[in-house]
Amino acid sequence: MTEREHEVLALATKYDVPINRRHLTVNSTGARVAVDISYIVPVQFLPGWRYPWTFDSSIETWTLNRPSR
Repeated sequence: MTEREHEVLALATKYDVPINRRHLTVNSTGARVAVDISYIVPVQFLPGWRYPWTFDSSIETWTLNRPSR
């Protein structure tokens, strides 16, 4: 597992997002980082009726190296 994957999974745990490694794709090329997450949570609307709610999220960002002071 890469450092970025570990960071994303730690944040997911902190915010109670029910994902693990198989729900996550991290692509890092140079300064570009892209993260895709997809998972399903069964939500109960009425007694005896559950709906499999799918959550898909993507983010793309660039990192900057800041000089240390």
